[in-house]
Amino acid sequence: MTIIKHKMGNVRLFLDKQDDLPTLNSIGWELRTDNDEEIYDWNCTNRMDKQCLFQYTVAGEGELEVGGNVHHIKAGQAFLIEIPGPFSYRIPQGKQKWEYKYLSLTLNAYPLWAPLIENGGRIINLAPDSNVLQFWDKLFEKALTDQIKHIYDNSSYAYRFLMEVRHAVQQQSKPSSTPEPIQKCLHFIDRSFHKPIGLDEIAEAAELSKFHLIRIFQKSIGESPINYLIKVRIKVAAQKLIENDLPIYEIANQCGFSSANYFSKVFQKHTSLTPSEFRNSVGKQKISEVFVK
Repeated sequence: MTIIKHKMGNVRLFLDKQDDLPTLNSIGWELRTDNDEEIYDWNCTNRMDKQCLFQYTVAGEGELEVGGNVHHIKAGQAFLIEIPGPFSYRIPQGKQKWEYKYLSLTLNAYPLWAPLIENGGRIINLAPDSNVLQFWDKLFEKALTDQIKHIYDNSSYAYRFLMEVRHAVQQQSKPSSTPEPIQKCLHFIDRSFHKPIGLDEIAEAAELSKFHLIRIFQKSIGESPINYLIKVRIKVAAQKLIENDLPIYEIANQCGFSSANYFSKVFQKHTSLTPSEFRNSVGKQKISEVFVK
């Protein structure tokens, strides 16, 4: 297998031997902005490359057009499409950036791919520390370090990735015992944790009084809305501390904390480490293993 590496964290995998097995075609992590010299706008109708594409928004926002219908792909959402096909995707007008992780598979994966669309649709929600994204991280590391040496290794990884997505889709399609107002809260927090939100905004999203919200949230989730919000922010911050070298104040800002000092105090209270200590000592530890009190 020949591996071609690109500067922006992309790996294209060319198999030395073609087969009828579903295989990984490419994997990458990119940041596109509205200042790029090359406009990021893909029309898939007549593209020559044939693949199944999974693309997950890490930050910012993308736009997916399916048969003329436009969908906004926000942080925590992934889209699934086949190429060529009646799809196009781009940075929406007025948006400054789109940071995303992607993985493409050969069309031999379609028999396993199609049920994902049938059961979950073209757009699925995934937490940053979901099993799907954790396995994606492993694949990305293996691809970057040239550890995918054989077509059968490649195919087994492709199959495992598809099964992780399938499991996530099945979990999302199960009827939830969580009250609808609390589901609205969780969705709002997961999508808006980076903003200066508090109990007032969460209660408004749930269409409940603050008193009633606290009572049923505690009963359903086992903690207060604000504590849940803080844990979400800390887990995302921990991910950013591991994955990049952004200054602490910038990570604090991106995760909804009012200042770097406040972020450091809250982070240490819940993890027993300062952000700097965490970054220096934890390394590549899974975020799912981060101890949040």
